[in-house]
Amino acid sequence: MTTAALGRGWSDEETEVWLQANRVSYSRPPDVATVAARALADNKVIGWFQGRSEFGPRALGHRSILANPCYRQNLERLNDIKGREQFRPVAPMVLLERAAEIFDGPLPSPYMLFTHQVRPDWAERIPAALHVDGSARSKPSTRPTNRSSPAC
Repeated sequence: MTTAALGRGWSDEETEVWLQANRVSYSRPPDVATVAARALADNKVIGWFQGRSEFGPRALGHRSILANPCYRQNLERLNDIKGREQFRPVAPMVLLERAAEIFDGPLPSPYMLFTHQVRPDWAERIPAALHVDGSARSKPSTRPTNRSSPAC
């Protein structure tokens, strides 16, 4: 299996028609990654929607709710938004080339089927992404970037 993006996709035009019909305000920034990174650094929550939806139990970056993992309270915040029990964990998305720096164990786990222990120096930096046992179900991303990761 080369992808889990087997669900319905939406073109920009289809999305715009839906947003207008439902009177949802929106904008199209020229560099959405920079705008999203700035919002996360400001501890805002982002609804991320792109490409085809994923098949299976996990949001793998196509339909996700994003928050800054540096703030422990964001775990509760995300579970409130999702209407879930507070013990439910969330998952960090990291660049593949940085994954071994943050997690122990075999990498990558492209469909988030495995948990990995978070290295101690990172555990204190990303408390919202930790399970109670100090592990996380990470989603390494192979998307190229020239940006550094946000400091926690």
